[in-house]
Order: sequence, then C-alpha cells, then structure tokens
Amino acid sequence: MAPHSLSVLAVATLAVLAGCSSLAAGPATPAGETDGATTAVRTDTATATTPTATTASTATPTATPTPTATTTSTATPTPTSATSDPADPDDPGETSHDTGTEVVTSGRVEALVHQRINEIRTREGLATLDYDPTVASVARAHSEDMHARDYFDHVNPDGESPWDRYGDVAGETCTAYGENVAYNWLGRDVQTGDGTERYDTNEEIAAAVVEQWMGSSGHRQNVLSDRWTSEGVGVYVADDGKVFVTQNFCG
Repeated sequence: MAPHSLSVLAVATLAVLAGCSSLAAGPATPAGETDGATTAVRTDTATATTPTATTASTATPTATPTPTATTTSTATPTPTSATSDPADPDDPGETSHDTGTEVVTSGRVEALVHQRINEIRTREGLATLDYDPTVASVARAHSEDMHARDYFDHVNPDGESPWDRYGDVAGETCTAYGENVAYNWLGRDVQTGDGTERYDTNEEIAAAVVEQWMGSSGHRQNVLSDRWTSEGVGVYVADDGKVFVTQNFCG
C-alpha cells in the first residue's frame, strides 16, 4: 500500500488480521513501504530532520484455532450485552492534539474511520459493520501500548496476539477476529508518493489512514471481507502529534 504521508501499516489475520499505517512530520523525506500477502515486513526510520513512512503488511488465510497471531478461534459466538459491554482496563480513553487548525480527538477520528469503512463496504455491495465498543476498547488499548512501549506490531512484547488481547477482556465471543494497525503524524509535513502532505484535521487524518489501508492488498482484503459482522476502531493521539490506529474486526 502506498503510505499517505509517513504512514505505517501492518496486516494480520486470525481469521484475518490486517495491517497498520503511520505518518510522520517535519521536512519531507522519501517514504518507505512494504506490502505482502503473507508476512512481508520492512520499516524505514525517520532521518534526523525528517520523519519517514514505513509500512508492514501480513495477510494470512483463516486458520485452525491455535494461539498464534494468525489464528482463528472457533468458539460459539456469544453477543455481549448492549448495556454491559466490557472495556479493556488499559483503555486510555479520549486523547487529543491541537494542530493549530483544530483539535484532533481520538473519538472523532474513530467515528470518521468507521463511517468511511462502511461507505466503502456499501459501495462494494457488502453489508455494513456494526460498531462494537468492547472491540474498540481493546483496539484503543493496543494503540496506546504500541506508543508507550515503542513497538509497531500485532503481537505485543508480552507475546499476546490480537485474539489473546480480545479474549482477556471479552472471552470467546467471536468466531473470527482480525486486525489492521497504522500510525501517522499530525501537524507536520510528510512525504508521500504524490508529494508532501500535511494532516491538520480529524477528517484529513481519518481519510489518510483509510486510504493507506485501501491501497494495500492485505489491508483491503480485511476491510472488504464478508466474514466480519462488527468492528471497533481504537485511536491513540500522543502529545507530540503521533497517531496510532488499530482496527479490529469480529465475525
């Protein structure tokens, strides 16, 4: 997928786990990117004066239930109650950054990404995805954890996969679970394949993330899979304007 201004993506599939993207700011520099149908990963680090784009994408077909980052659980789906959706205890809640143009908030970006994903699915003749607050809470906690512990991956430093993180909070309520992750920068010039871009608003950063995912075969496959029934988008906005986005799917 082509990074849209310092963007990073990664794809994983439990039934399907999908990717991530990121953007950076500062004087524009050449963006690096990787994309693959199985497990291709490459990262480019920013220069001393300019952030760079990196993408990692790994898509795998559905697998038999084994505790790995690319596995699908086969538990019988048990919908959570609309009035008692469990939340991840590590969910950081609302975060924001003032770009000077407007205050970008995690909640607004999450809503815009979800809206755009459903617009794309509708255009492709697919059913829209319900929004699951528990899935979103788990996704948001992962976004914050990637920032706090300085990594960018579907598997965290403790060896937990997306399925593990969700199961710890909600139990086995999905028969398939997938993930897309990305990170970007707000309020800085970043270089893309089309030139220099800058993201200063909620709309701009949300559009950039979705565009990055849709430009990557693995991420796009996750977004357009007909096996999903719901999703949750979790955004963490750091004080310096770095934005981590995790998109989890449940089917």
